[in-house]
Amino acid sequence: MFWHIATGRWIVRNGSVPTTDPFSWWAAPLNKPWVALEWLFGLIAYGVYWVVELAILGVGGWLAVAGSRALGDGYAFALQRSRLRTSLALAILGLAVAIAALIIFAGK
Repeated sequence: MFWHIATGRWIVRNGSVPTTDPFSWWAAPLNKPWVALEWLFGLIAYGVYWVVELAILGVGGWLAVAGSRALGDGYAFALQRSRLRTSLALAILGLAVAIAALIIFAGK
């Protein structure tokens, strides 16, 4: 499935169906001829992948923000009640920020 998505991405970026193999490490430098028979399926597969990827990044970003907020609120509550030591509370807050950063910036 990866090759279909990669072919679809190549078609979108270049505006044409490839006539030589752009993916092979040995054929690409030699400009070996290649017939992309499944070019339409590759284009559709890339379109579906692109839409799903945007949805996942949107939901992932929202979850990161919501999770960070929940951990931050828990941090503030714990400090207010003095149930946690400051160093442990700061570690939890740092973990929340790190997780949020990973989720938000992983797709960029």
